[in-house]
Amino acid sequence: MNAIKKAWLIAYKDSHKQIQDYELVYIDVLKQENGIDCGFFTLMFLELWNGKNNPAFTHDQVPALKKILTLRWLNHTHNKCKQWSHHLFGNNS
Repeated sequence: MNAIKKAWLIAYKDSHKQIQDYELVYIDVLKQENGIDCGFFTLMFLELWNGKNNPAFTHDQVPALKKILTLRWLNHTHNKCKQWSHHLFGNNS
């Protein structure tokens, strides 16, 4: 939280709103069980959040969701690397 406060003070030093004006709220959502999935969980919540309800997925679904999101990103129209399978798998794909 200290890093966020420091970043706020740098980016919004002239703002009439201060970071102290905001309440810190801890939301009861699924959390990672290891030290490496924080980025995935962040992206998953951003992908699934509808603005009101917290996304619902289980730890059992995480491996499949990782594959689904990765394939979606690789095949996205904005991915400039159209030959991604060649880069991942070599000449045989």
